[in-house]
Amino acid sequence: MTQVHLSSPNDPKTKRVTVDIEDSA
Repeated sequence: MTQVHLSSPNDPKTKRVTVDIEDSA
């Protein structure tokens, strides 16, 4: 999951996914 954030933190879609993961955690 963290790999997605490291893949492209500048991508708005990736950022949204990261926020969803943090909210779930």
